[in-house]
Amino acid sequence: MVFLTRCDPISKHLLHEQLKRIVSIVNSYQWIIDAYVSDFYTKEFWNGLPRSYQAYFDAVKPNDLTWLLCCFDEMKNQSQTCYRQGSVLPPLSLLALRCCISSLALQRKPANIELQEFKETLLAALHRRDKHPDNAMNSKCLESEKEEHVSKYPQEETLTTEASCSPNFKNGQCMDMKHVFRKHVKPKKQHEINNLGQVVNLLSQITGSSAAVDVGAGLGHLARLLAFQHNLRVTTIEAAGSHAPKASEFDRDLRKNINKVKLKKKKKLSPSSHDFSHTSYCKSNCQEGSGHKRETEREDELHSKSTCHDVKNFNIADIGAKFEESTYQLGEKTETLTYCDTEMPHHVICQVQPDIAANQFLDIMLNRSQSDANYSREQKSADTNFVLVGLHACGDLTPTLLRVFLNCPTAQGLASVACCYMKMTASSSSSSAHELDNFPMSSYLHDLQFPCLSYEAREMACHFADSYHQRLLDNPPHLKSHSYRAALEKLLRSVDSSFKSGQARITSKIGHGLTFHQYAEENLKKLGISIESVPESLMNKCAELTNDWMRVVAFYTLRLSLAPLVESLLLCDRALFLSENGVPSVLVPIFDPNISPRNFALLAVKP
Repeated sequence: MVFLTRCDPISKHLLHEQLKRIVSIVNSYQWIIDAYVSDFYTKEFWNGLPRSYQAYFDAVKPNDLTWLLCCFDEMKNQSQTCYRQGSVLPPLSLLALRCCISSLALQRKPANIELQEFKETLLAALHRRDKHPDNAMNSKCLESEKEEHVSKYPQEETLTTEASCSPNFKNGQCMDMKHVFRKHVKPKKQHEINNLGQVVNLLSQITGSSAAVDVGAGLGHLARLLAFQHNLRVTTIEAAGSHAPKASEFDRDLRKNINKVKLKKKKKLSPSSHDFSHTSYCKSNCQEGSGHKRETEREDELHSKSTCHDVKNFNIADIGAKFEESTYQLGEKTETLTYCDTEMPHHVICQVQPDIAANQFLDIMLNRSQSDANYSREQKSADTNFVLVGLHACGDLTPTLLRVFLNCPTAQGLASVACCYMKMTASSSSSSAHELDNFPMSSYLHDLQFPCLSYEAREMACHFADSYHQRLLDNPPHLKSHSYRAALEKLLRSVDSSFKSGQARITSKIGHGLTFHQYAEENLKKLGISIESVPESLMNKCAELTNDWMRVVAFYTLRLSLAPLVESLLLCDRALFLSENGVPSVLVPIFDPNISPRNFALLAVKP
């Protein structure tokens, strides 16, 4: 079972209560959240832990700590028994903390976005059940609070749907995605754009929009999928000038490959292929092919079928439907035309600033200046409703997109997947809220006088606890790396009092038999410090510290267990910000977190 957290006027007060409890826990453990593990020995973090925690951590092995990091729902039963198998029972307060985290943090188990149940659930969350063809909700989507798989909050605030099956990967490729779209795309990105593409297509149907704007589009992999598979008119906005030319090249390459695939299939199906002349025809308003003339009335019928969006049709668009065939007599031969009637993505190079106005964004989107009133008919036709998309929009870009979405009248849908919280510009420390604050964005959280999350806290929110969970089970030698790094930090501070944490990036693999002396010598050399300049007594003292490497692992695990709470705080604040401005939203895990850890999509549709 998967939980989808929604935020609207009905459920807002429940989200308020959830945020209040999260804030209480974050405040209580703020010093752990803000800690650099490399400062473990320098700042004596161990002494800051309760004695009951110290006694427990000193008595366990790495695999005894995995229950602190279990995140998926199906792992909860396992996590509740893991500690019973150990020799020491955890302190009651530690058990209570884990229960609170499990109860309050957003559940990461991915939804099966291909199921009709998911689409109905999403419609309910966005208050758009009128857009469903049956104008009715499937009662299975709303689970009673008394049933086995229930939310920690009443069903007004959380909806449920079926979980997604594991992605189908073969030879490092995502087989859920059509092969023509996998070229130039890394496996992780394949999984992401395949799933997000389906969600954006669904939002376009709900809103009746035929266009999408992908901000921070990179090389345009998602844009091509939206255009060629889901038949949307796509504009990309990307700050890096080097990406747009490459994206256009990939667009043309994909169009050619699609035509080749189609022609190849036709040749296989045709028993007398030598009697046929196969002609590939592709139309694009933003490329040189836009000048092609339609040759017959039959072609006009074919082109009129493109970019047609039936709100009641919730079947995922198949690329085969993008091609229409026409046969007509040409003398003694019959010519078969294969069409790729797709408008290729329009790529715009621009850096979206945090204070951008809605009209400025539209000007950028349409690639014209505010003073230019004589833009083309094609650009005028682009002044239609669109879905605003941001796939792992970094730092300030995601909060900026939320403000653009609210202020731009033609932005009707939103699909935002956040990333790199630590790269956000810290909000002002003044008591009054500012319209450009990135956190907190909601008035409610600001009124709680919750301070801006530190860089360390926002960085921790990007960590993936599930992967470290596996490392604890495997108990590899490099678990000692935290201890070695912390001991080296203490050594460097003793040698050079001006040395600051994070001043130098130190990376070394801890293999079998690697001693701290060897580790220190290797890294001191990288920093330009001679090993001879380090007193032997200091080296021996720091080496002795690493005998307690398990304490550092325990502290790191405890800190990492709080990461889901911090990320939930950031995401729920954004959902609440939209709700306070009259737009209902829903937070949905749409990616497998083992492949893409930042797997929550903030989805919204204007009423």
